[in-house]
Amino acid sequence: YSTVGWSDAFVVKLNATGTALGYATYLGGSDTDIGYGIAVDGEGSTYVAGYTGYTDPGMADYEPFPTTPGAFDEDHNGAVGDTDAFIVKLNPSGSSLVYGTFYGGADRDEAYALAVDASGCAYVTGMTQSADLPVTAGAFATTHGGDDDAFVFKLAADGSTLEYAAFLGSSDSDWGYGIAVD
Repeated sequence: YSTVGWSDAFVVKLNATGTALGYATYLGGSDTDIGYGIAVDGEGSTYVAGYTGYTDPGMADYEPFPTTPGAFDEDHNGAVGDTDAFIVKLNPSGSSLVYGTFYGGADRDEAYALAVDASGCAYVTGMTQSADLPVTAGAFATTHGGDDDAFVFKLAADGSTLEYAAFLGSSDSDWGYGIAVD
C-alpha cells in the first residue's frame, strides 16, 4: 500500500504472546489517511475504519486511497480538501485487501469506530457534515440534522452494499465514537 501522503494509517499484527511481528502495513494515498477503528473477525481478517483526505488528482505524485473493484464506493465523494470515511478489510496475513471502500458525501465525513459480527458484516459510526451522505430507505433518520451529525451503517460482508445507513443527530454537533454488536 502507499506511503506517499502527508500521513498514512497503519496496521500492525503481533503474535499471541506479543513477542514477534505477524505483519505491518500502511494504508493510504496521496493525502492524510487516519485510522481510528480496528476489529478482527473469527477468520483473522482485520477491518480498519478511518478517514482520508482528497488531494488534487492533477498533482504529479497523486495516488488515490486504495479501494477495490465491486466495493460499495470506489470514488472519493468530497471536493479537494474534504475527507471521506474509509473501511478496509485485510486478509488474515495482511498481504492484500479483501475490500476497500469509501463512505461519504460532498462535505467532511470521518469514521471513528467499527465492530464486526459473526457473518463478517462491518458496523461503522463516525461524523458527517454531508447532507447527501448515503442512507437507506426506511432508516431511523434519513435527513441531516444540523452542523455535524453522527452516522451509523452496516456494510455487507463482501463490502459491496450498505445493509442500512442512517444519520444520528440534532441541530448541534453529534459524533459517533463507539459501536458494538450484540
